[in-house]
Amino acid sequence: MRLFAAVGYLNDWSVDIYQNPGATVVSPFGRKTSTGSSVTVRVVTVRPGCATGNLADGGWRIGLEASDNATGAVVGRADVMHVDRKPASITVGTTVGPWTRLGQTGRFRYSSCYQVNGDTGAHIHLEVINRAKYSCYIARGAGAGLGDETVIGRVGTLNPGPQQAC
Repeated sequence: MRLFAAVGYLNDWSVDIYQNPGATVVSPFGRKTSTGSSVTVRVVTVRPGCATGNLADGGWRIGLEASDNATGAVVGRADVMHVDRKPASITVGTTVGPWTRLGQTGRFRYSSCYQVNGDTGAHIHLEVINRAKYSCYIARGAGAGLGDETVIGRVGTLNPGPQQAC
């Protein structure tokens, strides 16, 4: 699925991760690059998740950018959407770690942006966005269970284009 052009270009790939309302949502980035360099992740956008601008239609959209501390290069961007109960500390410019709480899953009203009828449909929407060195996703079937440390993709890889499996 390719929905947003968050920074002037379409995302690499996206996924909906389902969890009943109230589940904790954390930063999707780890601490190191594939070459072992440490990573700094900053919040680059915080805004309503839906075009209506109304939080009741789909919660928050939190944009994150990961940079390689050795080179300073941006290795990946991600938007986490449909976040409820965002902490006041999550603002543009904030540095976050891999387990930093961004909020929780929520239940929002049925809208053109969030078409869910029950708690079992509650989800976050994750989009990975890069202009070059496209990221890749780990291919899994629908309904696959994810644990707290399940890797769902990699950023800063050398894929020649978007929507590629790792």
